Amino acid sequence: YLKTERGTIIMKFSLIIGTLNRCAELEICLNSLRKQKFRVFEVIIVDQSTDDSTQQLVSKYQDLKIIYKHVEFRGLSKARNYALALAHGDYFALIDDDAYYEEQYLWEANRILSENGKMVLAGNIVPKEMLKNPKINSSKKKLEPMGYRQITRDCPSPALIFPYALYQEGISFDENFGVGAMFGACEETDLVLEALDHEYKMNYCANMLVVHPTMQHSFEVENSTKARKKENYARGLGALLEKDRVIRKNRRLRYYEMEKKCKILLKKSGLFGKEKKSLAIAELRGLNSGKKDFRKLLEKEI
Repeated sequence: YLKTERGTIIMKFSLIIGTLNRCAELEICLNSLRKQKFRVFEVIIVDQSTDDSTQQLVSKYQDLKIIYKHVEFRGLSKARNYALALAHGDYFALIDDDAYYEEQYLWEANRILSENGKMVLAGNIVPKEMLKNPKINSSKKKLEPMGYRQITRDCPSPALIFPYALYQEGISFDENFGVGAMFGACEETDLVLEALDHEYKMNYCANMLVVHPTMQHSFEVENSTKARKKENYARGLGALLEKDRVIRKNRRLRYYEMEKKCKILLKKSGLFGKEKKSLAIAELRGLNSGKKDFRKLLEKEI
């Protein structure tokens, strides 16, 4: 916390973590938060685990300001919306339980957000070994705006920070999207697109480093095959493309969609081997089913 001269308390960041039976990964994540140079944050943990192991782990981190809740429902977007209702920060960050911040992450984020206006901020996901790379850590790259193609491809949730004002305006996660929902991906991209439609800027900072070893959500089924994961993500993307076109009345992602389909069809041709062909078939199936089922969902709601 920070106290002003008048004694009021200010909370800068609310770090939202949804978790399900991932104690080992969560411990690494929480240890990284202990090392942050900027300490004006709270951690909101929404635990969907089947036992009390996570609660026992969290009890060891009394030096962090943690709001812990165990819930019975399932779904990543539901967990995040639940956490948003409990948050006190000026900004909320979507740190996954299997990701962790480099120690300057929040310090850099605070500097940028204090100097700039209304924006969503994306950090840089890097492999663990790159954290010690002098070239990355000495980088003085300026804040860079992100185009729609980059947003759709390069904005995984562990590297995203949103203004809490967005939630106060009535904008939250679409619970039809995200792991555990009808469309198992793209919930964070959907929120970014909503923010852009409400006149928020979208910027990227290469100096804000996040490690996400598995690049999979904490709610994802561990034994799922490559093809299943590929299809699941593509299904979320297909639904997102349809939502942006039908609900938000936008065609801004049409070039990205055309590029994506061309790459899938090229792999589906078999020129790059059997495995890539089978993954491309799964991806195309997911993309088409996502678009189709989102239209069905709309028909039911009408």
